[in-house]
Amino acid sequence: MTGRVNAGGLTLRALGAAIEKPLADRGFFRNPQITVSVEIDESQRIFIVGEVRTQGTYPPSGDLQLVEAIATAGSTPPSMVRNCAWPRRPEVVPTRC
Repeated sequence: MTGRVNAGGLTLRALGAAIEKPLADRGFFRNPQITVSVEIDESQRIFIVGEVRTQGTYPPSGDLQLVEAIATAGSTPPSMVRNCAWPRRPEVVPTRC
């Protein structure tokens, strides 16, 4: 009905308007009202392994920060060494955990 609509860079409201316009212009509907929402893509997973209480895969949620992802896995056990390195391009920056 609408053909392809490029969603890249559009807000949800703008994407809805981009879908509504061809529906109205082509006479399919007089006043189309489209609502677009985003659901988590179950194919995207975060893998948390190493010195955490519960290793495994977790779904992303919002703009999850690294420390929040580690907390989701049950944080680190007391036996973990307190020095760690956070990988950052192009170097690895050592820090205290």
